[in-house]
Amino acid sequence: MVAVTKHIGKMEGSGTRVAIVFRQIPEDKDHALVVSTDNLPDLYHDAFINLIDSPEGQEVNELQEILNRRQFPDGTNMLKQLHAGGHLVKVSNDQVNVMPRPGQSIKLHQLNAEIEKISPGTTLASNPTPEKRADPTKTEARNLLAQADVLDDQAKSIRENAYAMDPDLRPKRGRPVGSTAKKD
Repeated sequence: MVAVTKHIGKMEGSGTRVAIVFRQIPEDKDHALVVSTDNLPDLYHDAFINLIDSPEGQEVNELQEILNRRQFPDGTNMLKQLHAGGHLVKVSNDQVNVMPRPGQSIKLHQLNAEIEKISPGTTLASNPTPEKRADPTKTEARNLLAQADVLDDQAKSIRENAYAMDPDLRPKRGRPVGSTAKKD
């Protein structure tokens, strides 16, 4: 029997192969974040696919959990680099066909509905043991922190772009002139 492979899918219509990083965006359950594996630079592609295929990659329920803890061969954080490089794309859940086995597919929105029916921590690939059960609140909190990290990096990049356009906007170090003068 062929094993189930998690986090792999194809886009409806175009057939572009994708890895599903967030099955559902916490604030927008009808959308997911995916990475087109066909469009990744060679430097990142093999490391990314190897991570997905690894036992740890197949163990996690959300790919972002492991991407935030791993680095590409150039030393950059995987999740942050995928975001910074514009590889994380928001798509509608009904446009992604999940490919758990060769020749088998299910729409991501249908998979999400089935997972909601199963108790928290249960995967479609295995029968969970009690120590594998995840607290959904903690998982969502981790997801939100990962998103916040990505947004922080994006904000820093935007600030640096603004400072490059107008260096006078960059905050100066120290106290303003005249603020230390003694008053009589």
